Amino acid sequence: MPRQVRIVAFIPAALTIFACGETPFRFFDTPPPVTVPTGGQPGSGGEPCGDSCGSGAVTPAPSGGMGGEGSGSGAVGSGDGGAPTEPMEQCIIPGTDTKVERLQVIDNGLCVSRGTYQTLLGEPSYTISLTECSSTPRQLWILTELSEGVLEVRNYSVDLNLDVQYAAVVPWTPIDLYDPHRFQNQLFVVTDNPDGSFKLSPQNAPTQCLSAWDGSLVLRNCDPNYLGQSFRRLECEE
Repeated sequence: MPRQVRIVAFIPAALTIFACGETPFRFFDTPPPVTVPTGGQPGSGGEPCGDSCGSGAVTPAPSGGMGGEGSGSGAVGSGDGGAPTEPMEQCIIPGTDTKVERLQVIDNGLCVSRGTYQTLLGEPSYTISLTECSSTPRQLWILTELSEGVLEVRNYSVDLNLDVQYAAVVPWTPIDLYDPHRFQNQLFVVTDNPDGSFKLSPQNAPTQCLSAWDGSLVLRNCDPNYLGQSFRRLECEE
């Protein structure tokens, strides 16, 4: 087949795939390798990155929602000045009706927190840390139900979403914060547990669950007996 014909034939197919909600990372022929952790214990705590992580300016979510595609995180700076400082009543972001909450891991009582700054594909990103629960903005999350039982989880301090790194589908893939885009690796299906806690599975890897491991979150095969995969929602203040 002539080269020109092959290119023309590819364009409709690519548009069809994007229309079906596939994440752009899935088009890599070879996804970045996932390193299996060595050492550490399930659910063990990690050191917080401190207030020098740098979040830059923050765009608070608009009333009644999380914003949409391309809402971004603002410029990345050297301070922790991104988090709004206005006092909250009943954990509601001032000027909106949007509530912030904390996510606590059942097996160790630690809270899911923004970790250290990094870049992924040249874009601002942060790791995830599990730290002692507090009222710091880096532990505050906006959980928005986009459809029944499907959540988007955004960090209040930097306006970035929980994200399965590079949209991988294999165990030990890290969970991080990345620019909101609403592809399947940022949409999490909620599975309720009898004790009122819940599990979170990304839509791009439905047999995997967000799991506490070595002070952070990774994907692991869903296991009803592993409490490091169960979370509860806490109020934003101690």
